[in-house]
Amino acid sequence: MKVIAGKTGGARRLKVRRVSQWLTVAPALIIIFAIMIYPLLYNFYISFRYVTLANLKKGGVFIGIDNYITLLQDETFRGTLLITLRYVVVTVVLQIALAFMLALATYRGRRVLRGLVTICLLLPKMITPAASALIWRFILNYETGVINYFLSSLGLKKVAFLTDAGTAMATLNVIGVWQNIGFSFLLIIAALMGLPHEVMEASMVDGATYFKRIRYIVLPHLKNVMMVVCLFAVINAFQTFDSIYMTTNGGPAELTQVASIYLYRKLFTASQMGEAAAISVILLLISLLISFVMTLMLRRKDHE
Repeated sequence: MKVIAGKTGGARRLKVRRVSQWLTVAPALIIIFAIMIYPLLYNFYISFRYVTLANLKKGGVFIGIDNYITLLQDETFRGTLLITLRYVVVTVVLQIALAFMLALATYRGRRVLRGLVTICLLLPKMITPAASALIWRFILNYETGVINYFLSSLGLKKVAFLTDAGTAMATLNVIGVWQNIGFSFLLIIAALMGLPHEVMEASMVDGATYFKRIRYIVLPHLKNVMMVVCLFAVINAFQTFDSIYMTTNGGPAELTQVASIYLYRKLFTASQMGEAAAISVILLLISLLISFVMTLMLRRKDHE
């Protein structure tokens, strides 16, 4: 009887502990559901309905997958997807390449220099995207911008960075890299600091060149970190809105109209809330697909 009573008391204490644990995390779960999960589910629900400002209170009219079919048949939307993918690829490649080179150049240097470089690269991340976009718009202004002022002083021709079809997207790529390179640099240099110095010194004694050391020692050591850096960079690039809206607003001639700008116009200009919700769902699925592929690649490399 004592054994049975002991087991009963232990099971009761275990239940009380589990209940107390759930009560501890319940407020956090409620907040997460309220600000993340519920809006996501509601957005998914709206994407299957015809919703405008006129019938918003009634929840719109159920139309199935018509919003998705309309978007996939829309040449403008397909064009914005291609522009978005082009912007993401160029921005991510430049960002990771520059962050990697800067990390290689500074990780074995003096601590003061390394800290100064880190602070300088992280400063853009501390500024809100809208404010940094305004700064860039003033700097790159064709008439009164600082860069064009110096070009004119040197007798060179002014450049319409934000309004010329040949330079607008490249300028946005530069702004995107400037805003997000600090985080990539921080992750890469942290991983480089953990690189065993003995291995590098041994390779130098064996006569390995600088590029061979990078290829056969540094890059294999950084493979997991680089995958994580690439994942974060892709997600950030897909979410870019403020810097593009505040500088080019999708122009000139919609050549820089990424999917987020197109979604904004569908929602606030055309009042097509159902189609706007469908665009956000499509972007979410693309991001999840890219994240899933990168996670699979990371796991494969771990098992090799």
